[in-house]
Amino acid sequence: SYCVAENAKKLRKDNYVFFEELFRTAKEGSLFVFTETSHRLWPELAEVAKRCTVEQEYVGFQVAFPRVGRGKGNCQMVLLKRAGEVMTDEQLKLCKRFQHDA
Repeated sequence: SYCVAENAKKLRKDNYVFFEELFRTAKEGSLFVFTETSHRLWPELAEVAKRCTVEQEYVGFQVAFPRVGRGKGNCQMVLLKRAGEVMTDEQLKLCKRFQHDA
């Protein structure tokens, strides 16, 4: 268990090295489930996963944003490390919306 939102400043300062190392060293089939009070950091974490995908040929992350509760927020994030996976245009568009949510 790790509180992403509570550690956002430090994560940004360190360029998300904690998650970058975690994503890189995780075995194919590893599942990461992020549940936070805010979805605003999901684009940054998705970018870290994408960075790791570029460096590890043919191994990427399947991404999902399941909704929990009501309203436009309440999106959680799930990453599954799998061969050949990349984020879809729809997922990238959703990440951009998350960045602009207040």
